[in-house]
Amino acid sequence: MSEIVGIFSAKGGVGKTTVAVNLGLALQQFGQPIILLDDGSNSTSIELLLGLEQYLQPQKISERKGLRDFIQEHIILHPSGIKIIPSFLTSQIFKRGASVVRKSLRDFDETILIDFSPGLHERTKKVLEICDSAMIVTTPDVLSVTEAMRAKLLVERMGKSVKGVILNRSGSSRYDLVAKEIEFGFNLPITGIIPEDSEVKRSLFRRKPILSLNPYAKASIGFKKIAAKLLGREYNPGILAFAKRLRYRLT
Repeated sequence: MSEIVGIFSAKGGVGKTTVAVNLGLALQQFGQPIILLDDGSNSTSIELLLGLEQYLQPQKISERKGLRDFIQEHIILHPSGIKIIPSFLTSQIFKRGASVVRKSLRDFDETILIDFSPGLHERTKKVLEICDSAMIVTTPDVLSVTEAMRAKLLVERMGKSVKGVILNRSGSSRYDLVAKEIEFGFNLPITGIIPEDSEVKRSLFRRKPILSLNPYAKASIGFKKIAAKLLGREYNPGILAFAKRLRYRLT
């Protein structure tokens, strides 16, 4: 039976899709199979980030097939090994109602990561009904942290658990809040920190996950540490990580 986890924050621009894709890939590299999808908002961010524009052509769901069978038929296997339910399909899936979608998704063996669109609106609540838990993503500026705290409150009001808090793009400004300040606001420990890393921008340009483009980039190591922590595993990049990072940067 699958676990359904929302990658969530109320504010746009904090890197939820980048986190969803790379955390999913890191979890898979530690042996936890992943299926990735968006929240049915017609967003194509996942496909664009992964260079899968050819899968953006809409298709209709066959009424003669069960929802799970139709999802299975249209799952995309990315070269990295991660599975994606394309956005043209999720926009139709989430019209079926929370209980139907939840039952169909939980029939999969993989962990499901749902990349939420920004904002706290009615669709957000409907998709949260499907989830078992949520990972809250924020950047370390005051506005993003404040909005992420609102997202946490919504998750808790709906009776879902907060699986963790991910601090993304840490160190990008001297005006950043520090981790202890953010933990105090959330009343939760930060699960992991993804440092500001120019390699992430290169990965977006190349349409590859940062973990595939440069497995030893600072951001890649951050994602692997979070995945290991979530799975109760240990991860050590090794003493040659810096040299390997430079080698991959030149490719």
